[in-house]
Amino acid sequence: MGKQTKRLLALLLTAALLLSATGCKKTGDTDDEDNAPTIDPNASDVAVKAQDNLFALGYDANQTMHPLRTTSSANALVDCLVYEFAVEVDQDFQPVPNLILDWKSDNGVSWFFTVDTTVTFHDGTTLTAGDVSYSINQARNSGTYGPRLNKVWGVSALNDETVMITLSDTNYMFPRLLNIPVVKNDGTDGLPTGSGPYIFSEDLTQLTLYQNYRHAADMPIDVIYLHENGDREQIISDYSTSLIDLVVNDPTGLSRLGYGSNNEVRYFPTTNMQFIGMNTLSEFTCYQSYRYAMNFAVDRAYIADNILNGSAVTATLPILPENSLYNTDLASRYNFDLDNARRLFSDAGVRDYDEDGMLEYQLPGGNAKIDLDFIVCSDNTDKVKAAQKIAADLESIGIGVTVRQVNWMEYVYCITNGEYDMFYGEVKLPADFNLTDLITTNGVKNFFGINDPNYYEYVHAFLSAQTDEERHQTCDYLCQYIADGAVIVPICFEKQQVLTHRDVVSGIEATQYNVFYNLKNWTINTDIAREEETP
Repeated sequence: MGKQTKRLLALLLTAALLLSATGCKKTGDTDDEDNAPTIDPNASDVAVKAQDNLFALGYDANQTMHPLRTTSSANALVDCLVYEFAVEVDQDFQPVPNLILDWKSDNGVSWFFTVDTTVTFHDGTTLTAGDVSYSINQARNSGTYGPRLNKVWGVSALNDETVMITLSDTNYMFPRLLNIPVVKNDGTDGLPTGSGPYIFSEDLTQLTLYQNYRHAADMPIDVIYLHENGDREQIISDYSTSLIDLVVNDPTGLSRLGYGSNNEVRYFPTTNMQFIGMNTLSEFTCYQSYRYAMNFAVDRAYIADNILNGSAVTATLPILPENSLYNTDLASRYNFDLDNARRLFSDAGVRDYDEDGMLEYQLPGGNAKIDLDFIVCSDNTDKVKAAQKIAADLESIGIGVTVRQVNWMEYVYCITNGEYDMFYGEVKLPADFNLTDLITTNGVKNFFGINDPNYYEYVHAFLSAQTDEERHQTCDYLCQYIADGAVIVPICFEKQQVLTHRDVVSGIEATQYNVFYNLKNWTINTDIAREEETP
């Protein structure tokens, strides 16, 4: 018995929507798929254990394993064991030194990072600032890492130990964005050399422990096997029969898989925010007082608990509630309250003027019926249900709403061309909760028609804060301005899952960016026979 050891990255709004000693395996052990027992993952009387005495992960053979180029979440998961991040980010979204030992900046624009030159790559060469600089520059052109680095002006190695990064705008929380895989700058066209705890075998069938890894003695297992993924149903089957032993699941996403209930499930927080987007150029939602009332017409708890089945945490502010920056007192001011929403609409002149049971609003030519065009992507049934719930609550206080379900392509078209009043959206915020791209006038994800320079000023003040006290205060000002303006109405932040078979893995501290964070604290127990439980 040895010491132990997908998230499918939600890209729902990436295109246009505002829009992470002795080993426990025996030489010669193989995966015998033909003889693998058939197990129903939904059968409540089956406890699935590590049946083959191996620890294995799935990967996509038709996708690259290059950590800065892969678009496969399964391969990115495996890459976390072979390549290391320049900086780690923990579950509280705080930066943790790793290959970069420390950092400093006098102005929040020019940053200097010290590299750990005691680290060696798998070929025995020493890590240098040139490798880190090269990796960050490569990441700037990556679809996965590029968006978070779009405010980077330049990256260069000043010497073997120091990397200088210059930003186009002040950001004292910038180190949180440097959980970037570091590769050796050797000009290879194939898989680059890494410095992580494990090394790829030549045929990509297994990972073996890198004996010169600085924490090699603390690694939970010597060999991790790689099993080629099939389609979604095959992945479920392979996990159920222990051909793979760990999976990452997004229970709120399109790619969620039904792994059944016989698992150990650990949730980890994400910066994936679901929200309502308002069109500030539409006839009704152009009015701030009308939008403001919408804050109180969203039953976030019902959506999180009953539609998303607990796989989300409610939020009235665009900050993850687990983060210390989230002000619960401020957030409570915007909680769900239909009576308050009705009163606010009435105070703003939205009333039932013709006494037909539905509200009207005033225009220069007379009163107008309300029929809000609320679009939602039809591909995600949970979001459709959430939009329908919000619409039903609005209808109950007299606000007419039509939920328009459209496919992804039409959804993107409508958002980018302003053909909506409201939309149900999702956005993956960066670890520093920088909202510049989302809500400022020239933001690349500003599809709301925002033309208010104050948003930039509030975001800039937040990112320019140098002390915790100042950062909390400026964050409160920013969040209150956003909530009062209600161009976006936050609903919740999603949680994702790490699933393992029972009693096989302990010590998991998964983060949004690295499931294997603090792998040295894991214990992996593969010497467990399959057990049957009676109902």
